[in-house]
Amino acid sequence: MSTSTNPTAASSAEYAEHLSNLVAVPSLLHDQQYFLGPIGNLDPTEFIIAETNRIPFRSANPNTSHWKNTFKSWPSLEKSWPVWYKRISASKQALALTVANSAKDEPLMATATYFWSNTLNAFLFNQGPMTPTLLDIIMLTGLDVTSSANPMNLNTKNTFEFKTKSIGGWSGYITAYMGKGPVTPREHVAFLLMWLEKFLFCGSSCGPTTNWQFLAEALVTKKQFPLGKILLGYLYQILNNASAKIIIGSVVGTGGPWWLLQSWLNLVVMKVVNRPSVTEAEFPRLEPIVEDDGEERTHRRCMSYGEYVSTPADAGTKLSAELLKDWFFSFYDGFQKDARVWFFYADSMDFELPADFRFEDINHEKFQQSREIFTTAISPCILPVGIHQGRNIQVSYEFYHPMSSARQLEMGQLEMGEISKSL
Repeated sequence: MSTSTNPTAASSAEYAEHLSNLVAVPSLLHDQQYFLGPIGNLDPTEFIIAETNRIPFRSANPNTSHWKNTFKSWPSLEKSWPVWYKRISASKQALALTVANSAKDEPLMATATYFWSNTLNAFLFNQGPMTPTLLDIIMLTGLDVTSSANPMNLNTKNTFEFKTKSIGGWSGYITAYMGKGPVTPREHVAFLLMWLEKFLFCGSSCGPTTNWQFLAEALVTKKQFPLGKILLGYLYQILNNASAKIIIGSVVGTGGPWWLLQSWLNLVVMKVVNRPSVTEAEFPRLEPIVEDDGEERTHRRCMSYGEYVSTPADAGTKLSAELLKDWFFSFYDGFQKDARVWFFYADSMDFELPADFRFEDINHEKFQQSREIFTTAISPCILPVGIHQGRNIQVSYEFYHPMSSARQLEMGQLEMGEISKSL
């Protein structure tokens, strides 16, 4: 598909009206060229100016005080987790990321948030709007984004009971619920409950809860639902909440899948920082192996982009005013042109995962799953949030409108208009 960034010169009000509901908008000039729709306002200048004036840094100067304890729930590795992981024989792409023990890059995540637009659900960087998409969810985690089941209709009456308070944190939780002998459904639910709470959604409690138990039980019974859409919706939600608090000078709250934002930002800046190539990067093994030459190997080659960006380019960095300033000017002024990346996955053939999606298959009718995933990734939709259990939880949703980041999807970029009207 075309990577052209300018809409066809033949566009007109009549043409836009005719194609206003299409997701893939064909060019009048080139048969194989498509832009990502739906088409919004043909003159979006006023909208863009207004929205740019609403992003957080226009109302509040970047300040380290906004971020006290925000990243406290970062998914650090528990000592006994790899043993439990191996016992459950977990091999899913997203589960494998739990052994990465990635270091936090707090300045990178915090600074990017000052550029977040809660109307577009996108970052307004100097080089143009960019956002984590459902395609990124697939490439980084392999989680389901295509199932049509409504997660809000799942049975919320739990089958098992788990004690989570006064249990000694996550280490005590593992001691209490990791079994011996054959893995029971109850133990499997307990394992997935920890994965959902600690490693995927990273709840604000920073400890065991049963907030995601109904999802854990659904996963054990192999019910299909779009966990990838839920994860992306929660990322959008924490960014929207963070930007709202920054604007009023409040402290950004603790919790949320900030690890996903860092993974995505590592792709955005992969030509800016000193990151190894995709073929040279290594990922931790569950347990070391000894080669024929007697040398112990603690790492292996990466099998997915999720593993690649989970491997830190450095030892991680704490938030500081100096680093906040450096990243701010990088996003504000823009990277050098040869360091800008729009489409992150040019080397996807070097990885084995995700197994059910390959870019080279999306135009072949016999590979329906790849076509379905890509169609989902380029189509506007709503993302459910607030579906977990707990106090003061309200079911809600976030808008997903990928036309603002068409270049990330290898499609032509139309001018942004009032895209919310297209949903």
